[in-house]
Amino acid sequence: MGSKLKKALAAIGLLVGMTAFGSMFKPVSASAVTTSNGAVVKPVIDISEWQGSVSLSQAKAMKSENSFVIVRVQYGSNYQDVQYKNTISNLEKSGTPYGVYSYSRYINAADAKQEAKDLYNRAKNAKFYANDAEEKTTTSGSYASAVTAWGSEMQSLTSKPVILYSGSWFYSNYIGTMKNYDAFWEANYNGVYYGDTSLWQYTDSGYSSALQRGVDTSKVITSKHPVSWWIGSSAADKQDVDKYHVGGYKVGDKVKINSDVAKWDDGATTTQIDSSVLSKTYTVSQIKAVTKGKSNQLVLLSYDNKPIGWVLAEHITKQGSSKPANTSSSKAASQTYNQNGTFYPNTTLNVRTGAGTGYSKFATYFSGESVNYNQVIIKSDYVWARYLRSNGYYGYVALGVNGGESYGKRVINTTPAKVYYTVKSGDSFWKIANDHGTTINTLTSLNGLSMYSTIYPGQVLRIK
Repeated sequence: MGSKLKKALAAIGLLVGMTAFGSMFKPVSASAVTTSNGAVVKPVIDISEWQGSVSLSQAKAMKSENSFVIVRVQYGSNYQDVQYKNTISNLEKSGTPYGVYSYSRYINAADAKQEAKDLYNRAKNAKFYANDAEEKTTTSGSYASAVTAWGSEMQSLTSKPVILYSGSWFYSNYIGTMKNYDAFWEANYNGVYYGDTSLWQYTDSGYSSALQRGVDTSKVITSKHPVSWWIGSSAADKQDVDKYHVGGYKVGDKVKINSDVAKWDDGATTTQIDSSVLSKTYTVSQIKAVTKGKSNQLVLLSYDNKPIGWVLAEHITKQGSSKPANTSSSKAASQTYNQNGTFYPNTTLNVRTGAGTGYSKFATYFSGESVNYNQVIIKSDYVWARYLRSNGYYGYVALGVNGGESYGKRVINTTPAKVYYTVKSGDSFWKIANDHGTTINTLTSLNGLSMYSTIYPGQVLRIK
C-alpha cells in the first residue's frame, strides 16, 4: 500500500486506542488472532505492479501459499495498475481466490463514487472490493463524506463484501465511520491491531515464496469473519486447510532430519539432501507458515549458528530439550560472520561499544523490544550481534551464552537488509538515486510511489 500510511503507522501509540475510537479501538495482540475451527489459516498478501508480472505458475503457487490475494487495480480512476489485468487473468486460470482494491485519489464525494464504479467495472469477478483510504485528497466536502460515498456506490453495484482499508491513526483523524462498509482492513505494524478489525495487515516486510519478493502481509481475524466470508464457501472448502496438521515447532528447538527425506524445500524450490547430514542435530532458527504436504510450517535448520536449509515440519523429529547444555564441550569455536536478522530479547540487555563485556555500556534493550542486526560474533563466553545505530556507529548486544542459555529469540532474515535515507532540502528522486547508486524506478518501487510523487524534507525512503 502507500508510504504515507506506513509513515503514519510508525507514530501510532496505545493512546490512539483509548481516545478517538472509544470501545472500537482496544489493542489486540498477534497471539490473540484465532483460526478457523483449529485449521490453518494461510496468510493474505496484497500485490500491485510493484511486484512485477505474475505468471500462471506463480498464481498457482499463491493458491497453496495464501488464503487469498488482494490485487491493486487502480491509483485513482485515471491510472490503471499496469499489471492488474495479467495478474487477475492468471489468478482466475489457476483458481486462486482474489479481491481487489483501489488506492483512493478522489477530490470529493462525486469523484469517490466514480472511482468505486471504475473499480467494479474493471474487476467484476473479484470476491470483494476494498477502498484504500490512506491519503487525504479531497478539495471540497469532508474526506469522511467521500469515503462514505465510495462505499455507498460500491454497495449499489454488488452484493459482495465492501471493505475499508486504513490505519487506526488515519481513520481516527479523517474518517471515523464504517457506514456503507462491511468490514475494516486495518494496517498496523506495531504487533497489535486496534479496530473492530476483520483483516489485519500486520507487516510491510512479508515475503512471498511464490513471487520470490517482499509483500505486505495480512492475517484473517477469523473470530470476526472466517475465510469463507471473504471468498465464498466453495472457494474456501477447496483449500482443504485441515490436512496441513504437522507443525508446532518453535525457534530454538533441537531436531533431526528424518531418514526418508530426500530434498531441502524452501516452499518454492527443492534441492537434493546429502545423506551425510541426516545424523546431525540441528537448531530451528526460523519458521514460515505454509500449507504443503501435511505441514503447516517450513523450518530453517541451523548448525553451528549457520543456516543450512529449509525443510517441511513433517520431515523432522524433535530431540529432547530445546535448550543446549551449558558446558564447555558444547561451545562453538570463535568466529565472525555476516547475518541479517532480528533479535527479540526476553531479558534486559546492555548495548556495548564492542563485542565483549569489557566494552563500555551506553544503552539498554528490554524484553518486548527488537533489534535488527547485520553481523554475529561468537567469542569464548558469549554470542554477540552487531547492529548499525542511527548515528552511524555500531552497537553490540549479547544474543546468549556460547553453547548455553539464549537471551531471546533470533529470527534470521533470508532477504537482503533494508537501507533507508532521510530526505533533505533540495533532494529529488534523481539526486537520491544517483547518490546511492540506484535508479528512480527502483527507488519509487521500493516506496510505493510514482516518479510524479512529491517528497519532502524529513521523509524516510527505502533505497535498498
